[in-house]
Amino acid sequence: MAEQQASTETQTESNKGRGRGKAAKVAVLRVSAKRARFRRGGLEFNRSETVVRLADLSDEQAEVIRAEPMLMVREDEIEAD
Repeated sequence: MAEQQASTETQTESNKGRGRGKAAKVAVLRVSAKRARFRRGGLEFNRSETVVRLADLSDEQAEVIRAEPMLMVREDEIEAD
């Protein structure tokens, strides 16, 4: 009986992590403008950092934003909502 209880406890411990995989990550651009207001790719940016999901942008928009010298752009990942 003690062996069965120990076996059950071991199975319970190994099951604790199941179903709790790492949170899904979403690719984003963190963008801020070098001046008070700046528009590019159909979006407006300011000096504060704006987080834009790459999934919300077309490939063309993402490339235009990345290539713009008036924008500071950093690629990152965040947890999905």
